Amino acid sequence: MATTLSNPPAEQAVPDPHKYPLRALKTILRTYLRLGGPAWLRLPSDFHPLAHVSFYLCFFITESYVSTLLCFLIPIFLLMTDRQLKRKKRAYGGKLYSNYMTEADLHQQPTDRDALQRLGTDTLFHVLGDELRLLVRLLRAAQQIFRRDPLGEEWHAAHHAAMVVLLRLAQISAVLRHRGSRFLPEECLRWQARKVWDELFAGAGAPKPVAKWLEPMQMKPWGPYRITIHLLHEQAAGRPIPAPFVERFPRWAEQLRSGQRVG
Repeated sequence: MATTLSNPPAEQAVPDPHKYPLRALKTILRTYLRLGGPAWLRLPSDFHPLAHVSFYLCFFITESYVSTLLCFLIPIFLLMTDRQLKRKKRAYGGKLYSNYMTEADLHQQPTDRDALQRLGTDTLFHVLGDELRLLVRLLRAAQQIFRRDPLGEEWHAAHHAAMVVLLRLAQISAVLRHRGSRFLPEECLRWQARKVWDELFAGAGAPKPVAKWLEPMQMKPWGPYRITIHLLHEQAAGRPIPAPFVERFPRWAEQLRSGQRVG
């Protein structure tokens, strides 16, 4: 049966991502296909963006802080891609950081959670960056394919693969949260988002006010304390300290040893 398109709706308001992270994320994912495209594009009437991973929705709820962050990151990466192309600037990373979708990218599976638990924190930090790059290129590919043929089915494969990658980001976040509070995965994801942004767009600045979602976060006092406790264990095991904490960890560790407030 051919896909039907919905009537032209008023633009759907995005719920407050801080209060309703899952609802906001669903709205973002429902509207991203049309984002930046021709005004005549209409969404499929039966499009439920997270249906492919509905069994795992609990991850997007428990990892609500990362879901909130992704509500801001997804639109700004996609909109910036269009903006850069219109200005004939770099948008896909150039030769050094080429980020175009390949056929292999379409074959994705939820991660092995036991395998994630065995990885060091710095390794998970790097995996977050790889997954974010993959998410951006799959979402962009789905968007481009949909623009060319909104009545076709080819965009579904890229969209479904992107939703699995989105799930894996939440699964990694869950592991990191248990190790060092919710601030650990969010700070790692923000750092990787800045890196991927610089790679894709050749260091072009992010538009305000969304640029703040690429910046280091402001942590509550117990955040640095929990992270420091965990990173001391990582250090004792001979594992590297993730880049977002390389400069701060020695100071935090000294504060902890001397009985001062960490941070």
